[in-house]
Amino acid sequence: MSDFAFLANNPNQVQMVETLPPLGLSDHDVLLEIDVTVRKLKKDPRTIYLHKKADGHKIRQRLTDLQDELSDLANGPDPQTETLWTTFRDRVLTIMQDCIPTKTIKPSDRLPWMTTKIKRMISRCNKLHR
Repeated sequence: MSDFAFLANNPNQVQMVETLPPLGLSDHDVLLEIDVTVRKLKKDPRTIYLHKKADGHKIRQRLTDLQDELSDLANGPDPQTETLWTTFRDRVLTIMQDCIPTKTIKPSDRLPWMTTKIKRMISRCNKLHR
């Protein structure tokens, strides 16, 4: 019997596991070798809005126009909530795309626990081993 619990969310990461027969009177196998490959997931670049550089006057004017349009739809002969919502959502997204500049950013490969002090210590250690 082998009581082995490997915590991996992808079983394909475990390449090889060998077991030896139990030691002494134990009914548990001994794990000899585990070969695990871990791949770092690469994050895709994403687009962010630069709100500080937005054209506030243009946004305000277009939102006023949107308010008038939604009022006309709501006071019309057959106001439907779904139509009002999709109109509002689509127009606001269009206003954001037109009036707020965007920037594409790449994900950082920086490890949050690797402080400057730790990096200096690693560099110093590597220099001593040369």
